[in-house]
Amino acid sequence: MGLLEKIDDVVESIADYRLGGYHPVHLHDLFNERYEITGKLAHGQTSTVWLAWDQRLEQQVALKIVKADASRDNKELEILLYLSNPDLDHPGKRHVIKLLDHFEHRGPNGIHLCLIFPVLVSDGKEMVLAGKPRQYSSRAQGIFDETDPSMLLVQLGDLGGAAWSGQCPERPVTLIPLRAPELVHRSEWDFKIDIWTLGCLLFELATNEPLFSVPCLGLTAEQIDQEHKILIDQIIGESSQMLESFAFFLLERLRANPQVTRRPHNLVSFLCSMLQRDPRARKSAAELLKDPWMMGEKFW
Repeated sequence: MGLLEKIDDVVESIADYRLGGYHPVHLHDLFNERYEITGKLAHGQTSTVWLAWDQRLEQQVALKIVKADASRDNKELEILLYLSNPDLDHPGKRHVIKLLDHFEHRGPNGIHLCLIFPVLVSDGKEMVLAGKPRQYSSRAQGIFDETDPSMLLVQLGDLGGAAWSGQCPERPVTLIPLRAPELVHRSEWDFKIDIWTLGCLLFELATNEPLFSVPCLGLTAEQIDQEHKILIDQIIGESSQMLESFAFFLLERLRANPQVTRRPHNLVSFLCSMLQRDPRARKSAAELLKDPWMMGEKFW
């Protein structure tokens, strides 16, 4: 079973409904005297997302309720407001989710930042268009985000792990199988970790299998890192000389999917340009958009 199939099977920990943690939500709860809860959409490490009815505009919206501890000095709101600036003109802007409203809500676990977005329908394969929103957000003053399969929408729908390029957190929020080698080795990192993540995601979209199936159950963080290092060495190799064997590995895996019928060699080359151990060797988002595989009529 691939990573994309596992995400919806996981629920947030009850233990995180504590002081400073998640806000407890019930059907028909009313937020900001306007938004009525009608269902649950998703959850993340720092928030839950709910389907709500906007009583003022009479439309459905997505209400994201951030943990109380994560609501203080929240970078996501800062970045969303920046990307909403009407003076920013870029064709990828329409592929970044629009912030409709924001406010604070006081609950038993603290004060929570609440963000209102349009309701988006998840469709991972449509996000092969990820180059457009990613290029826009990265060019807009060096913002980058941690993309994971639950966020694969027609628009980039979650910037909760986003950071300004000059203010990178020591440990970014990234799903374990999608971590770039520099994160696994706990080295210095920059926006090139997103290029690696995108390569892992595209491989999984094409094969319905994770590129790196990292065991986690019952292991310490150090043991998980070690297992991940071993997988990277086995699949990609320890040096650039191994690139040819990695390309052959990708080609064989892609050919196993009958839907990948157009230009499999171009797709392999495209993936290899992202899945470089040395981040300096990875292509930028702008370069990826000009890749022959991206310039074709169809992606699969």
